[in-house]
Amino acid sequence: VIVGEIYSGIDMLNPAQKKKIITDCFKLVYIEKCLTEKSLNKNFEKIIVFVDDKIKALFIDEKDKNNSWVKNAIKSFGIELLLAETITEEDKEKLRKTKINQKEGMKISK
Repeated sequence: VIVGEIYSGIDMLNPAQKKKIITDCFKLVYIEKCLTEKSLNKNFEKIIVFVDDKIKALFIDEKDKNNSWVKNAIKSFGIELLLAETITEEDKEKLRKTKINQKEGMKISK
């Protein structure tokens, strides 16, 4: 059984976004626990897919001592962090524009 999340943010990560990714990791662990209790299947893959290698690196860089507990928890719970390698620079630019449009839309709705 494969359970996972895709994080499509690029370039930088604010504290709320970082917290969301950490929360997603624990959600995957909880899903595994619940499904394991209800079935005989014990083979789970927990995966977080990133589209930006700089953001992925924040969760695996051993030289960075910030969030060492998060990195250790990700490892100890067997959560794989993968990079969607087919994302082009053109795709990233579309994501940047979408992010700007979302911010503008949020200003209008307030």
